[in-house]
Amino acid sequence: MKSWLRQIALFSLSLYITSFVFAGVKISGGFWTFAISGLALSILSLILKPILTILTFPFHFLSFGYFSFVINAVILYVLTILVPEVSIHSFTFQGAKIAGFIIPTFYLNTFFAYIVSSAGLSFFYEAINWSMKE
Repeated sequence: MKSWLRQIALFSLSLYITSFVFAGVKISGGFWTFAISGLALSILSLILKPILTILTFPFHFLSFGYFSFVINAVILYVLTILVPEVSIHSFTFQGAKIAGFIIPTFYLNTFFAYIVSSAGLSFFYEAINWSMKE
């Protein structure tokens, strides 16, 4: 029970961070929207993710596991259906300069917005989970 509540809190917090980092992720509502979204994400990760992973095993195998980004995007899409306050739209990444590396400005359509948002959500979830390990 304690680990499940922790997972819900981690998903809620990572959704909160994702909505700030990516312009295409819009979450209207307050604390309860994040809590319900975290609950829905944890249930979807518990039930839907293993089913999709088994069904798409050949794609996982051929892409060396990178197809998991698409599975996470599907889970994020189902979340936007279940929780109408969460929406993901196409957006333009404004570019960045990091330690001498330049990332140019580019446009992401809705499909790639889901892919990038799900990758960011997974990254933030794992980073927060890693930082909380004892």
